Amino acid sequence: MSETSSRIFSETLTALLSKAFDSEFGISISVSSIKEVRAGLYRAAKSNPNFANLRIIPSRRNPETHLWIVHKEPLNGQPSEDDFSAAL
Repeated sequence: MSETSSRIFSETLTALLSKAFDSEFGISISVSSIKEVRAGLYRAAKSNPNFANLRIIPSRRNPETHLWIVHKEPLNGQPSEDDFSAAL
C-alpha cells in the first residue's frame, strides 16, 4: 500500500470510528478483509481517547463480511448484544 493510500485508509477508518462514537449504539460496516480492517480500526482508535469506549466486533449475522463498531457502554444505558443486533 502506498503512503497516500495508507493515509486515506487511516483517515477513512478514523471517520468510521467518529461516526460510531456519535451514534446511539454504533455502526455496522461491510468489509472485504475483516482482519485488515479490524487491525486498522484498533490502530486508529489509539489516536483518540474518546474511542476507548468503542468495541470492534464481528457481526453475529455476517461475521465474515461485517464488523460492528459499538459502544461498550452506550450513551443511554447498557443494552445487550441483542439490542445491537436490532439496531444494526
